Amino acid sequence: MKILRGILLVVGVGLIGFGIVNLFIPKYATIANDSGNQVIGIIGLGVLAVLASIFAKNNR
Repeated sequence: MKILRGILLVVGVGLIGFGIVNLFIPKYATIANDSGNQVIGIIGLGVLAVLASIFAKNNR
């Protein structure tokens, strides 16, 4: 379970960072310019992954 928590934490932080970069620096955006909802969705998925890693319980 520790590996899953670590993976979720790293992926969540990565998604949040990727979303913030696409939101504030459109020059380096890899998704379409008119996709504010996609950026919010990416950041939301990152937050969900971080929350899942925080609330995941160890079974031992």
